[in-house]
Amino acid sequence: MIFDSVFNSFRGIIAYFKIENGVIRKGDKVKFFNTGKEYDADEIGVLKMDMIPRTELRTGDVGYIISGIKTSARGEGGGIPSLTLPVRVTRRLPDSRK
Repeated sequence: MIFDSVFNSFRGIIAYFKIENGVIRKGDKVKFFNTGKEYDADEIGVLKMDMIPRTELRTGDVGYIISGIKTSARGEGGGIPSLTLPVRVTRRLPDSRK
């Protein structure tokens, strides 16, 4: 679940989130429910006193995601969104009906 975000003029919107269930990996496609748009997880990492890049985050981790989003989803001129809706990782699962 995303609990906050900031705008960086070079990297775009950096969203801070907590993994409620599952795993997210660098390069995964993520879908933001409030806009319905999908983005690549260009960089993910954990939040401590600084942002520490990682290749994978798991349930319970608090981290950040940089996806190259350059504009606010709410369309409020110059506003930084406080994204409060969950992020869903879209990954095709193996077909178990064989």
